[in-house]
Amino acid sequence: MCLWKVIIMMCSVFTRVKTETQCSMSDLKIKCRFMRYEDLSGKLTVNLEAEDILELNISDTPISHVDRRTFGRYRNIHTLILRNSDIHSIEYNAFADLSFLRNLNLGNNLLENFSSSVFSENNSLYWLDLSNNLLGDLTNFNVSYFPYLMIMNVSNNRLEYLPENIMDKLKEINNFYIITDNNPWNCSHPGWSQNLNPNLIAAFCTRNMFDNRIIQEKLNYLKNEDISYGEHKNFNSSRNEAIRKKCRSKSWCFSYCVFWFVAAVWMGVILGNVCKLKDIVCRTTLKMRDKYTQYDMTDLRPKT
Repeated sequence: MCLWKVIIMMCSVFTRVKTETQCSMSDLKIKCRFMRYEDLSGKLTVNLEAEDILELNISDTPISHVDRRTFGRYRNIHTLILRNSDIHSIEYNAFADLSFLRNLNLGNNLLENFSSSVFSENNSLYWLDLSNNLLGDLTNFNVSYFPYLMIMNVSNNRLEYLPENIMDKLKEINNFYIITDNNPWNCSHPGWSQNLNPNLIAAFCTRNMFDNRIIQEKLNYLKNEDISYGEHKNFNSSRNEAIRKKCRSKSWCFSYCVFWFVAAVWMGVILGNVCKLKDIVCRTTLKMRDKYTQYDMTDLRPKT
């Protein structure tokens, strides 16, 4: 009975650890004053304020909705990565307080529209990733609102055309790049048909191959599921989804935990008895060597 209790406890700990939030931090500059010498050999406790953070990556976090309060305290942030976070709505002025923000990654979310009004006029945005969303058009996005924007990724959406203001910036600024792969471009759309030349028609429509499988999966998810905080789906990882489906079965999870528990026990037994195994092997080798040595010495005795 005790063994089963231990196994159940190990399984519960294993499951809990796998679902806890995982965070990492690097390249952080720390300034300490009035430290004691003995404090250097122990652990340092650092109070980190939101204003101190320059880069924040909280991908795979079910946020769903972003408003001005969500990131308003991160006023000095330069890079914000929110990939695969089930974001389907961003309010007016949501990033208005982030005047130093240069890189924003909103890839692989559920955005059906995106407006330039989520930023303030005094913005420093240089790189914007809107790839792998559900964008049907960019009519609410005025690129002239972003004087420093040079890289924009709108690949893997449902875009049929680019607004005139984006086309104008492409023509006027050589250093402005837009990534447009895998969209159902329609070169006869009245929104841009007059601005297309033969080269653009060939680039957007003639050689365009649109794969809508991920788009359709996201649309089905929006249709069949109620989006709420805590619900999260990774559309790029079918293996993770298969594991999650299996884990809904308690018997499968229990067997999975038992397997790894038994494997860990045997590994501990082997590692804990390495010296004994070594002694056994060495003792056997010595006995065989003594046997052959004695046999050889017997043959070398003088015959009487």
